[in-house]
Amino acid sequence: MDKTIDIYVNGSYLRKNHNRAGIQGEGNVTIMHIIFDESWAELAKKVTFWDSRGENPVERTLTADLLVDISNSLLEYNVPIPAEPLVHEGYMTFIIDGYAGGKRKRSVQDTLMVDAAMIANDASEPVDPTPTQAEQLQEQLKSFYLSFRRTS
Repeated sequence: MDKTIDIYVNGSYLRKNHNRAGIQGEGNVTIMHIIFDESWAELAKKVTFWDSRGENPVERTLTADLLVDISNSLLEYNVPIPAEPLVHEGYMTFIIDGYAGGKRKRSVQDTLMVDAAMIANDASEPVDPTPTQAEQLQEQLKSFYLSFRRTS
């Protein structure tokens, strides 16, 4: 069963219901349920994650497939925490950015705890890397195109 962290974004400030990102070596199991206030309404959004050493940044673009209910709200997303920031135990870091018309809005930096797990030689098992932003958008466009073809 997936774990969920509720994160409320009010302006640039974050409030969350707990602080546990998951276990070292996991990936895409813990869900960040992000609810934005209206100040984020017209922005393209992304979350950037860093591991507990402040390294290996990975970005998740908040695309339509991550919306909780597209017919109800464009400000509520379920974002899986990818494997890259969960490689090392300790506090991983994340930040949320929004873009529109040459302007950038940013949340404060926040952290989530990654609990230790026994991993041989301090190396994680191989995981599929998180797709680049371009790959994420390309997949989203492909999904829209295929759903459009089915309805035509």
